[in-house]
Amino acid sequence: MANRAYLAVSNLESLYPSLAEPGYQPERQLVATHTTFIPLLWLALFREKDLRRQVFHPDGGEIEVVGPLCRRETALGQLKTGLAYLEDIFSGLGSLREYGMLLGRALESVPFDHVTLELEEIGALYPRQHRFGELLTLALRGFDRPAEVRFSCPDVTKAASGQGGSLDLAGLGDIPPEIRILLERFQVPDKGDSGQVVEFEGFTIETHEGLLRRLTGLRRQGVLPLARLLLEGVETSPEDLLDHRRMLGMGKFGSAGCGMEVPWEKGGPEAGTSWQGD
Repeated sequence: MANRAYLAVSNLESLYPSLAEPGYQPERQLVATHTTFIPLLWLALFREKDLRRQVFHPDGGEIEVVGPLCRRETALGQLKTGLAYLEDIFSGLGSLREYGMLLGRALESVPFDHVTLELEEIGALYPRQHRFGELLTLALRGFDRPAEVRFSCPDVTKAASGQGGSLDLAGLGDIPPEIRILLERFQVPDKGDSGQVVEFEGFTIETHEGLLRRLTGLRRQGVLPLARLLLEGVETSPEDLLDHRRMLGMGKFGSAGCGMEVPWEKGGPEAGTSWQGD
């Protein structure tokens, strides 16, 4: 089972509405998902000031999570200003206006007050020494203060063995307790055969663009595929489809039923709202 990022909405001012809200309805409140990485335009919805820390007690355990949360109107306003900035630092990708318009319309169409990202499954893919929380903080800080973005982490070697599609936690003894609970809960896929050593390569990042590429998985240097490619039946390559998802994520149709119908997928609502990003 792939580790996912979740773009969710709620009337409750809380991180992780899927845990905090008793009446949470994913078919109405889970806007989109993505696997392994965080879509670029999702990050543009938030700033460092939107980061929150919150404690939950799933299944008798305790986890402390960190994530962004803000009012929907605030997120839409930040998306507008973020698009111009991203076009500047990712100059080779071309215009992001239509991508932003489609995401903005998806969020404008939902009758909920707050927008958040549930990212603990993504964070669980990072070893403790690679400091996912710090990466996320710098990613959002960079929209306001890009000169302050610099990050370095070491190589990490772990012994791991596979059991039922999950990491053998006995081989990862220095995992913080809150991450251990998350690993057990989400069943992170094994990264190696039984007895194998798993290596997490360290890295140094000195630009906001580089950090965003790390979190989003976006490697493309040239112009992005059309934002409407799934709506217009454009013939596309696997690489184009991946980069499209790295911008917007997947709705109900792209993820085989997980999430809402979204304006950028065929079969979803064409938008029905007027958000233009102007």
